[in-house]
Amino acid sequence: MPINSISDVFPGATISSFAITIPSGALVSCRHPVSSDPNEIMFGILETMHRAVASGVPENVRTFASANLVGSTFLRGYGFDVDLNFSGAAVLEDLNVKPEPTTTTTTTEAP
Repeated sequence: MPINSISDVFPGATISSFAITIPSGALVSCRHPVSSDPNEIMFGILETMHRAVASGVPENVRTFASANLVGSTFLRGYGFDVDLNFSGAAVLEDLNVKPEPTTTTTTTEAP
């Protein structure tokens, strides 16, 4: 399935005034997050994004994950590679990316 909008990653999610609203039950492995436990919410967000990208047909984004069990602790690592197009001036301005200043060095030879 192509990823065309935020709701393709988080089912039922909406964006309004730069705020993302993710409905309850939309996060993988985090159906009823406890507000006092951010680890569970972060795990749910990352796992949901990873599964959406891995199972979809996204352009310019790739994901990978690793898992380890150390004693009784489950460790899950995530990585996302995103290709960004920096050719448009508006994009550069939005990202606050500035080109590195160029310096000119002038040397003169002594007579």
